[in-house]
Amino acid sequence: MATSCRARRLAMAVLIVACVAACHNGTPPLAPIHMNDGSRWITPDIIAHASSTNAWDLLRECNTGYRLVETSSGAAVKLTTRRGRSSFLLQGGDLILVVLDGVRLNDARYLRDIPTSTILSVQMLNGIDGTTLYGTNAGAGVILVTTRIPQS
Repeated sequence: MATSCRARRLAMAVLIVACVAACHNGTPPLAPIHMNDGSRWITPDIIAHASSTNAWDLLRECNTGYRLVETSSGAAVKLTTRRGRSSFLLQGGDLILVVLDGVRLNDARYLRDIPTSTILSVQMLNGIDGTTLYGTNAGAGVILVTTRIPQS
């Protein structure tokens, strides 16, 4: 009886692996890597396999867990957390803070202007870690975008 259960589990595992491989055609799934500290990373490997042309579309394609608010024509409006407003008032509402190479962007719409080919990595911090590192303006979370250094 135990051998039969083990054989069924092994067959199911092989079937799941085959389905995942068929769905992704040999490419890794476009999902951020969850780190032990609660942050999420979009690595260079994930960026290389993405079909997006800018940072905004990369966040949408990688299913980061953030809500990307757009107009009906696809223009970026704002980036918010899916959890909604927290129990305390956040300065600036529930908008996510975007930091590009150490510089705070006052509007998430600038992510449309960053080509994916220039992005090295993207790190996403939750509200607690964001507030610890960047102050009360980061209560809804922080997206840290690191770009490649241009070769001269």
